Amino acid sequence: MDIIEKLTDVLKERKNADPASSYTAKLYSKGIDNILKKIGEEFTEYVIAVKEGEKNHVIYEAADLIFHLYVSLIH
Repeated sequence: MDIIEKLTDVLKERKNADPASSYTAKLYSKGIDNILKKIGEEFTEYVIAVKEGEKNHVIYEAADLIFHLYVSLIH
């Protein structure tokens, strides 16, 4: 099983989990509008990181953005 399949399985499991048990379950429980708002926030943080040019920060923010995009796809 590759990493994308594993991530997909975990995100699907978290969709039905107790919101108090995980950050992802909490995101799902708040609905798509909240998830989209979070994507907007993460995108802004990514843009700022790119402009600042610190490679590790760019990678971190890109991963955060991709994670939240993926949560929205599973939703």
